[in-house]
Amino acid sequence: MCFPESAREQVEAYWRHTGEIVSSRLAQVVLGEAAVTDSTADAKSTIRRRVAEWTGSRAEDVFLLPTGMAAIFLAYRLFQNRCLERRSVQFGFPYVDTLKIQQRFSRLNASAGEPVLFYPIGDERELTELTERLATENVLGIFCEIPSNPLLRSPDIQALRELTQQRRVPLLIDDTLGAITNLRMLPLADVLVTSLTKYFSGVGDVMGGALILNTSSPFYSELREILATEFEDLLFDADALVLERNSRDCPERMQRINHNAETLAEFLADHPAVSRVYYPKYETVENYHAFRLPGAGYGGLLSFEVIDPATNAPAVFDALRVAKGPNLGTNYTLSCPYTILAHYQELEFVERCGVSRYLIRVSVGMEPTEEIVSRFAEALDHAQT
Repeated sequence: MCFPESAREQVEAYWRHTGEIVSSRLAQVVLGEAAVTDSTADAKSTIRRRVAEWTGSRAEDVFLLPTGMAAIFLAYRLFQNRCLERRSVQFGFPYVDTLKIQQRFSRLNASAGEPVLFYPIGDERELTELTERLATENVLGIFCEIPSNPLLRSPDIQALRELTQQRRVPLLIDDTLGAITNLRMLPLADVLVTSLTKYFSGVGDVMGGALILNTSSPFYSELREILATEFEDLLFDADALVLERNSRDCPERMQRINHNAETLAEFLADHPAVSRVYYPKYETVENYHAFRLPGAGYGGLLSFEVIDPATNAPAVFDALRVAKGPNLGTNYTLSCPYTILAHYQELEFVERCGVSRYLIRVSVGMEPTEEIVSRFAEALDHAQT
């Protein structure tokens, strides 16, 4: 794709929000720096079968995308094709680009007001407010995450499902942080999306996403028909090969990551310098347990706040001897000042939504459990208590 320099900002925003990217492997081929990969039909078929097995769906209902955000953007377009002149609903505070898609790619007339009805807390009170709103307004669909990024909260999916069935509204669930092996969200979701970049891959060297249609959904036939024109296989062959290879041991990896994350969360929850830990074991736990598979855990992501955060959060983060970066789901531990990175231009807004600007988000890896805990203990020694 070529575009004028004057359009750089808009193009970068499009790539960032929609996830319809040119991967580094594809770029190498385009630039003549790598050879074209042989056909990877077998790799893609294997990925679809694997996703279907771990989500309880059918391989023919799994659609592969170049990123997780591309899967969400595709779902948003599917909903738009059903009923153009409607707002969407975001229930619970989501990953930044999920909300941006609904805000910036709406085809609703500007005079109609905000393009998305946003319920950032996602609690019982907001569920009541949403129920009252849907009694008088039709919407495109409802978007939610279980658990959510970065606060690891789980909405009342059963109540949302009952509401969407009553109002004949499709429900999209993003279960990325459920790590594909911890939760079973079908058949409650009409559309299930998950990022294959994260725990499915684990290595951090490839991107991908999946959109899964629920064959028992009342919208299945309609959405499947729309997909025939909206879906384009943009997952690059070389990326599919890496995704297939990386994902072979996903269930085994997640057992180790689940254990490490739960141990670290318990340590942080008891530490005097930590004021709060966000983790599915502590946040809306009943809603998470409703869909947790037997023997599964709480995933590998947690966030925490420290006391006197303006002083202590920078000191603790700087002293933390783990890899620093905005990705998650890797086999190695990663940490980032999430709110500063994702919402730097809207800090006051997200704090009104209950997300601290001093939040430290941690993606726990497969290192020895004692080593992970000791490095956080060392970093927290830098907090002034």
